[in-house]
Amino acid sequence: MITVVNIIPNALSGETSQDSEPNIAVNPSNANEIAISAFTPDPMGGANAPIFVSTNGGTSWALNTIVPSQAGSVTGTGDIVPRFASTGGHFYAGILRQPGSLRLNILRSANFVSPTTMTVLVDRNQVDQPFVQAMTVPSGPDAGRDRVYVGLNDFAAAGGRTATVERSLNAAAAAPGFTSVRIETRGTGTAGQNGPQIRPAVHADGTVYAVFYGWRAFSGAGLVTTDVVVVRDDNWGSGASPFTALTDPGDGLAGLRVVTGVQFTWNARLGQERLGGDLSIAVDPTNSSIVYIAYCDVQGGAYTIHVRRSTDRGATWSADLRTLAGAKNPALAINAAGRVGFAYQRVTGAGTAQRWETHLELTNDAFTTFADHVLATVPANAPAPLFLPYIGDYMHMMAVGNAFYGVFSANNTPDPANFPQGVTFLRNHDFTTNRLLNVDGVTEVPVSIDPFFFKHTELSITRLTHLTRFTRLTRLTPLTRITRLTPLTRLTLFTRFTRLTPLTRLTQLTRFTQLTRFTPITRFTRFPPVVTRPPGPIEPPIEPMPPVTPFVRFGNTLFAPEDLAVSRFEELAGAADELQAAGFGGLHQLVTADPHEVAAATGYSMEEAAQLIELAQHLLRTARR
Repeated sequence: MITVVNIIPNALSGETSQDSEPNIAVNPSNANEIAISAFTPDPMGGANAPIFVSTNGGTSWALNTIVPSQAGSVTGTGDIVPRFASTGGHFYAGILRQPGSLRLNILRSANFVSPTTMTVLVDRNQVDQPFVQAMTVPSGPDAGRDRVYVGLNDFAAAGGRTATVERSLNAAAAAPGFTSVRIETRGTGTAGQNGPQIRPAVHADGTVYAVFYGWRAFSGAGLVTTDVVVVRDDNWGSGASPFTALTDPGDGLAGLRVVTGVQFTWNARLGQERLGGDLSIAVDPTNSSIVYIAYCDVQGGAYTIHVRRSTDRGATWSADLRTLAGAKNPALAINAAGRVGFAYQRVTGAGTAQRWETHLELTNDAFTTFADHVLATVPANAPAPLFLPYIGDYMHMMAVGNAFYGVFSANNTPDPANFPQGVTFLRNHDFTTNRLLNVDGVTEVPVSIDPFFFKHTELSITRLTHLTRFTRLTRLTPLTRITRLTPLTRLTLFTRFTRLTPLTRLTQLTRFTQLTRFTPITRFTRFPPVVTRPPGPIEPPIEPMPPVTPFVRFGNTLFAPEDLAVSRFEELAGAADELQAAGFGGLHQLVTADPHEVAAATGYSMEEAAQLIELAQHLLRTARR
C-alpha cells in the first residue's frame, strides 16, 4: 500500500515558499513519530527555522520552529538533515546555519515536538552539505549510547582532502565530543577538494560505511573527473585509524574505488535543477555484508543514475544493476525483510512538455525483477525557480521494519492525474479545478514547490496481489425443481438436482446454519457468469439497497446482518480491522461504497480500494447462489 501526502498544514494554505531539498527521519522505536526538513522559512518571521512533525505516522503534519536560524530567512536554514537515534528518542540534525559562511551546526533535542530550540553541539564555518546518520548501540559495554555520524565536505581539511565524517560515540552525553575523521586518502588534483556529497550508512552490529566522490580534476568549463569511493569501519568508527577497513587492490590505499574516472559538468541543468553529483548508500539491516550504492555521471550526454551492490562488505562490486538516464536524487533503503527500495526523480518529455517524475522501485532479487510505482508526474517548467536547488540536491528514503518512508519535493498543482498512487492535500485545494486555495477556501494561491511524504507498507490482507484475478464460475445447469424450504434446521426434502458444471473454484460458503430462514423461492433464475473486471472504470455496485432490520435482503435471500460482517469472510480477513474501523463492517456496506471513500477512510490506494470493493461484490454474488 502506498500513501502520498502533501504535508503543508491547512493553516498554511496560503504559503508559496520553494520548500525544496527535503529529508526525512522516522523514529525506529516509534514509527508514528516522523520529522521532515526542507528549505522552509518560519511563517511568523522568527529567528528559528521549522521542521515538519507528525505523531500519527504521517497522516497529519504541523510545523515546529526549533532549528536555530535567522529572522526573515527565505530558506529557513541551509542544508538540513534530521535523524532519530534508534532508541531513547533523541533527535539530531545537521544544518548550514544562517547567518554564516557555510556554518555547520550539529544539533540535538530530547523531544522533537517540544517547542524548545535545539541544542547546538558543534558550531564552525566552511563546511558543506552535512548528512546525518544515527544509531543507538544495542548491546555490549556501550549499550544505550548514541552514535552519530555526519558526512560533510570540510574545507579546513589539509591538501584538499575534504571528505570527512564528523563522529560522536556518545552523542546523548551532556557535552558530547565530536571528532573529524578524514576519509580521503588520495590527491584531488586540479579540483582541490572532494565532492560535497559524503553519505554514511550505519548497521546495528557496528559496521559503518560511507560513500563519496573523490574528485581528481576540475576543468575551466566545470567538467568534473571523479572516482566513486566507499570506506568502511567495523567497530563504530572508534579505532585509532577509523574507516580504513577497505583498501583498494589497485594502489593499496584505504577506500575502495568502485568506479574511476567518471565525469559530469558542475552546475549543468536538468528540468530547472542544477547538477553536481548525486550519491546514496544503504546497508541491509539483516546482513551488514550487503550494501548498495547509487551514483550519477554523464553517459551519452545524459545525466545518469547507476545502482550497484556488494555482498562481501564492499570488497567487490557488481556491474550496474540499474541505469536511468535523465534522472537524479537517488535514495536507497533496505527493509527488515531484505527488500530494496529505490526512489529517484526523472525528467521526461521535452521543452514545455517536460515533467518531473518521482518513482519508487522495489525489488527482492537485486533488480532482476522489480515493481515500479510512479508517485508523482508534475510539470517541470513551473513555477520559476526562486533559488537553487529547485527541487533539491537530494531527497531521502529510509526503512523501519518492513515499511519504507520517504519525502520528495515537487510542483504542488492539486491535480489527481499528477499522482497515480493517489494523494492527500492537507492545505486547501480544489481537485476539480486544480487550484490551490488560501485559508479562506476561496482565494486562489499560485503553484509552488512543496514537500510530499510517501510511505510503502505491505498489505495485511491475504494480499491484494492474490485478489486481483478471480477464477471464472461456470453457469449452473437448470435445477429441476426446489420444494418449499422450511427453516434450515429442519430441511424437509429436496428433489433431485441435475449435475453442476465443474466450478473452477468454490469459495467457502459461510454460516447458512446460522441464517434464521430463507424466503420461499418462487422460480430459479439463471445468473450470468462472474468474470474478471476488465481495465477501465469500476462497475457500479450491485443492487444498492438499504439494510433491513433485523435482516438484510439480497434478491430472494435474507441474511442476518452479522452473517455479512466482513470479518466472517476468509478472503477479507486481513483487511477486516481496517474496514471495520473505517465504517465498512458489513459486506453490504462495502459493495455499495465509492472507492474514493474507501481509500480516504482506510489509507489504501485507489487501486486497492477498488479491488476490495470488487472482491466484496464477488463474495456477495457467490453467497446469493
